Amino acid sequence: QGIQGEPGEDGHTPVITIQDGYWYIDGVNTLQVAQGVKGDTGNGISSIELTSSNGLVDTYTITFTNGTTTTFTVTNGKDGEDGTQGIQGIQGEPGKDGHTPVITIQNGYWYIDGINTNVLAEGVKGETGNGISSITKTESNSLVDTYTITFTNGTTTTFTVTNGNNGEDAITPLVKINEETNMWEVSYDNGTTWVSLNVNATGEKGKDADNSTVIATSIASGTSLLSTLTLLIFLLTRKKRII
Repeated sequence: QGIQGEPGEDGHTPVITIQDGYWYIDGVNTLQVAQGVKGDTGNGISSIELTSSNGLVDTYTITFTNGTTTTFTVTNGKDGEDGTQGIQGIQGEPGKDGHTPVITIQNGYWYIDGINTNVLAEGVKGETGNGISSITKTESNSLVDTYTITFTNGTTTTFTVTNGNNGEDAITPLVKINEETNMWEVSYDNGTTWVSLNVNATGEKGKDADNSTVIATSIASGTSLLSTLTLLIFLLTRKKRII
């Protein structure tokens, strides 16, 4: 082996740059493009949707950003049998008694444990009710009377009352003595029909006729006051004694 020569000088480290899209070495254009030609736009996935299912097999459709589609299926496993119930765990210690809140009303609001709930304790006062101020008869037309009701809010309404027709005049009964039975009789149909009062027309021998009995019997049998008075006048005018 010969004698080793003297070490050479340090080598030159070139300066590599990119200018105008080309590689430059030590400022000299190598005419080599620094970036490759831009490729076509990639085709991404727009959506994946479940489009059909027959129970065990689900079909999914993939829609790409360029509008094309493709499908794939997923086979679901059958439901497994119920597992054996595990051993019941140890019961935990009873919890502490819950806190009973103190509920109060202050300044018209509900307070719980001294904290304002901002909930009103009372509802908003309702409007004043509408009562009846008066009921007066305001019109009368033949048998129909009209009454007007005035309410406390000033509104009014009306109702009508139909009166019954006037009744016919009462018949003055006729009174006579039945000559055969010697009993007082009365007729309410102008003598067509006579009804016995079951009262003797004459008293006992030497005594006046029993007028008081006639009056009492007439009243008890429902005879009108006018009939009773007529009978009394008749008795007073026909008063006699048996010889």
